[in-house]
Amino acid sequence: MASTTNNKKITLYLNVVCPYAQRAWQTAVEKGLEFEAISVPLRGDKPDWYWKVNPRGTVPTLVHGERTIHESLLISEYLDDAFPEAGPRLLPSDPYQRYASRFVIDQFGSQVTPAVFQLIKNQDRAQDDKLKEELTKKVEAFAELYAAESSSKDGPYFLGESFSLVDLAIVPFIYRFAIGLSHYRGFDLLAVDEKLKRWHDAVTQRPSWKTTTVTPEALIESMAFYANPPQHRPRRRARRQWWPARSAGAPSA
Repeated sequence: MASTTNNKKITLYLNVVCPYAQRAWQTAVEKGLEFEAISVPLRGDKPDWYWKVNPRGTVPTLVHGERTIHESLLISEYLDDAFPEAGPRLLPSDPYQRYASRFVIDQFGSQVTPAVFQLIKNQDRAQDDKLKEELTKKVEAFAELYAAESSSKDGPYFLGESFSLVDLAIVPFIYRFAIGLSHYRGFDLLAVDEKLKRWHDAVTQRPSWKTTTVTPEALIESMAFYANPPQHRPRRRARRQWWPARSAGAPSA
């Protein structure tokens, strides 16, 4: 659908298994925007036309009228600023809270995410216990930072009762990491810290999450690319619906 806001069409190019794409997708749904979602292959050959939309070939990409915006967090912030009266504001107005939000997102990406991929990509089973221990320490340190900077004592989200950018920026990764690590490496990510589990559970119950989520089976198949690279081979499959029943936010092929 085309947005009538500012008479400019919103088009979001995404792939449903990609956590970065879910950030942008969930932002648009939370803001209550009308938009067209177009699915782009995550790996392999991309359509020739997409390289004109995004010369790097990555997702997500947002096109708003004549403007093209790249990078998931920048897309989320752009939509929040471009449509301030549509849905909740996702970044707080308080300068310190804005800093804390961005800092927590940065620390998850720079500390936890690399440790997850070290474990999931490891092919030497003798190293698994060491890598699990290192990942546990990273998650525990992040949980301490989250507790120190958040208002979670006042509600289920990073800013207490207010759903915000931190929630939709990080939980898509926690959700995917938990599923992939459990299936391929026997590691229970959500058992490391109860606060993070409660946070994950609260975010994944939101209607916007249920509109933009992907099935565990699809994630397990996608993460085989990292977990079992020698055995993983692209296969042609019948078209499969990996997102919830089609709604305003469901991507077209």
